[in-house]
Amino acid sequence: MVLSSMPKKNNIFIFVFLFFSACASPLFNEKKVEQDEITIEENSLNIIPVEEKIEDKDSNDQITKNVKNHIEKKELLIKREDKKTENKTLPQDIIAYEKETKLDDLDSKILDKSLSGKLIKIGLLIPLSGSAKEIGTSIYNASEMAIFELGSKNIILLPRDSGDNIETAVLAAKNLEKEGIAILVGPLFSFQAKPIRDIIDSNIPIFSFTNDESITKNGIWSFGFSPQQQIKAVIKEIQKNLINDIALIIPNTAYGEAAINTITKQQTKANIRVKKIFRYFPESNDLSHLNKSSSLGKNIDFEALLILASGRQLREIASRVQYIGVNPKKVKFFGLSGWNSTNIFGEPSLLGGYFVAPDQTAYEAFVSRYHKIYGNWPSEVSALGYDILALSSLIIEVANKQTEIISLATSSDGFKGLFGYFKLGNNGKIYRKYVSYKVMERSFLKQGEITPDYD
Repeated sequence: MVLSSMPKKNNIFIFVFLFFSACASPLFNEKKVEQDEITIEENSLNIIPVEEKIEDKDSNDQITKNVKNHIEKKELLIKREDKKTENKTLPQDIIAYEKETKLDDLDSKILDKSLSGKLIKIGLLIPLSGSAKEIGTSIYNASEMAIFELGSKNIILLPRDSGDNIETAVLAAKNLEKEGIAILVGPLFSFQAKPIRDIIDSNIPIFSFTNDESITKNGIWSFGFSPQQQIKAVIKEIQKNLINDIALIIPNTAYGEAAINTITKQQTKANIRVKKIFRYFPESNDLSHLNKSSSLGKNIDFEALLILASGRQLREIASRVQYIGVNPKKVKFFGLSGWNSTNIFGEPSLLGGYFVAPDQTAYEAFVSRYHKIYGNWPSEVSALGYDILALSSLIIEVANKQTEIISLATSSDGFKGLFGYFKLGNNGKIYRKYVSYKVMERSFLKQGEITPDYD
């Protein structure tokens, strides 16, 4: 994760945290939990170059043993011997940022407790019961990994159960506020996030895992992969291929409607025309209505087909589309990060197609490390937990007051995490850089990066 241009007190510091990205071989995790997708558009961004560090096998094994020992102790409280914040730098490998401008004067009536020399409490609000408890456990494990690998010695992680309803999550958040947290990480669900923001102190930033941008504003961020942003990114890739006329295959859900709304808003700007739209029901195993009687295969007046699907449904849709006469050699197929799975290999109609997704390089290394430590595969959303804890740790190293945390988070030019570049906007959105990939026979060939435009 790279932090760049973070202001503080006219001094320039370089902070780095050790991802160990080069320590593990790439790994595609077929069991990852898929989310709705994201997008990003172009702008010039200042990102400090990062130099990778190659660890030898003995060193990597020792790191893993150290993490295991840490986890076996089940210690959430990481103690300092002297309980004083030292003016030190982190290992110079992955994260770096500069601070050179003064913060604006803040209202003295606002909470103004000093963070310097104290143990800082971070609330982790995740489902530890209910239908999503396995995801919650995975997030907790990844969060501990981040604290250990970064070497954060002044953080107390306070995990609390958000359950799967509003009441449980709100009560847990209020109790965390009473315990004196500086940052709240979570919740997982958007229907819990907004009520929590409404009832806890506005100076406590909320870094949620949802991808629902409708709940975002200054003080609450949605770290999940935004479908609106990802649609914008794939439109940029379609433009790059000099395509104007497209057809859509989308799920008959709120997610599908959000995708259409985003495309509609982008049509004039991108000079894109939607010629046909086909809707399917994702909960149904029957896609037989996508047959020769479908208008999609008649009078093919489009140059590209955007398919919003994943897994088995993606394979079946692509195969049926080819069967009804849409030739993938003449009509280019496009998709979002739902395509990013090895289970699409072997489907002839998807060969040569394009999709956009977050950069997977550091994530694959994380998956390998996680599996070696815990003996199972992480959910994809747990990597967001890793990034949020790493980000929080770095901000806390810099902040002198609670009231500086949000300003420091949003004033940076950006960060490099497990899914590549991202930046926190003042509006609560997370702007991500995406990568375009081409589907080959047994691999995904990286085509280029797609950088974000800011709202």
